Amino acid sequence: MRTRIVIKLVTAIIGGWSVIAQPSVATAQDIVPNIAYGNDSDRQKLDLYRPDSAPPHPVLIFIHGGGFMSGNKRAGNARHIVRAGLDRGYAVASLNYRRSGEALFPAAVEDVLAAIGFLRMHASAYGLDSDRLATWGASAGGNLSAMAATLGSEAEGTHVQAAVNWFGPIVFDEMDAQFGALGIEPALGPTNAATSPESRYIGIPVGDPAAAELVRRASPQSYISPDDPPMLVQHGTEDRNIPIQQSRNFAGALAAVIGQEKVEYIPLAGAGHGGGDFLSEANMARIFAFLDKHLGR
Repeated sequence: MRTRIVIKLVTAIIGGWSVIAQPSVATAQDIVPNIAYGNDSDRQKLDLYRPDSAPPHPVLIFIHGGGFMSGNKRAGNARHIVRAGLDRGYAVASLNYRRSGEALFPAAVEDVLAAIGFLRMHASAYGLDSDRLATWGASAGGNLSAMAATLGSEAEGTHVQAAVNWFGPIVFDEMDAQFGALGIEPALGPTNAATSPESRYIGIPVGDPAAAELVRRASPQSYISPDDPPMLVQHGTEDRNIPIQQSRNFAGALAAVIGQEKVEYIPLAGAGHGGGDFLSEANMARIFAFLDKHLGR
């Protein structure tokens, strides 16, 4: 059995779902805003967008970026991915989670797993297909998408069938050396500094020797196991926020365990930390081809 996050058990979160108001029966294409999937914070809410095709719908669970400390479920990439998903017959659940200014790691991971479990538990009422769920996240959300994919448990209802990781930080204490090897000055300064997003997320400077165990536990690479779902990993070659080796090394480690046929690693030449290259119609087609294949569409 893989190592589990132990500050707050996922099973404890699941025990709290029963007190959340039950959903209404799903209707035709619509938006159900601010669905509470947890009780610990006002941030534990998601917006559910449903297409006008006949249910049950496969589900994309989108996780926003923002360095674990900013961003929200309706900003940036979320709007583009909602449109792209609906156009292809997917329901899209775009979620907020507790950010580092409110609660340290592993709160954000717990929130994503809780949202997955909530959607699966109430799939029938919302017109969703509980056997076809995928996470998709950018930057900090990419880390959380990969964490959900490698940590999710079928026994707990928190597993997904596929995942997309856009340029997420994976092993925090390797980032500075990787930028050095690339000859790139990191846009956000050293990751090892106390002020970096990753340091604020775990609550201790990444460069502090005492942070090593937290860094390990905050990395999806630590939880890779043979039952992990297929994953698509994309990263811009000119990214100055997260070094591309984070994605390349993670994809390689994942493929070595679950099989190369289940992992797609795609470096986007000339792309930075997100932007038009990721959101282009050609790239959307590539991503949805991956999702359609692994969600059985």
